[in-house]
Amino acid sequence: MVNAYAGKQYHERGYPAEPIWHTPFCFHSSYLMDDEILMEPLAGVRPWMSRRRARWAPQELMGQGEGAPVINELKDEEEGHPEFTKVIWGLFMSTLDSDGGHDGPGTITLPEKKLIRLRELFRDVSVSPGTRLVLLHSL
Repeated sequence: MVNAYAGKQYHERGYPAEPIWHTPFCFHSSYLMDDEILMEPLAGVRPWMSRRRARWAPQELMGQGEGAPVINELKDEEEGHPEFTKVIWGLFMSTLDSDGGHDGPGTITLPEKKLIRLRELFRDVSVSPGTRLVLLHSL
């Protein structure tokens, strides 16, 4: 967790070199254990600048030089590149607004399959208010 916190702090201290084209605000990221998610507006090439800084962080923090094998390239390729919609940490995240544009905060929700399962679970009488014994298979 210390590495994740340090990586987040390092990443969020960076900002684009040309603020006129890419906004003057610092980069933004979040971590869950060792998985980082970058959240950037689509202003110029800002998402890719943010990703580059995030990839530099482990090498800088661990004191290893250029080309050191800190990042698992196979895992990185599998997890993908910047996208507008993606399932991350079991949540469906979308940076698109209701018109399909890229203005506004976007949405975060559970995937439809999980929402259906939760609706079924909450209809089950074994988890109704006041129940003291919940069967494990109900969950």
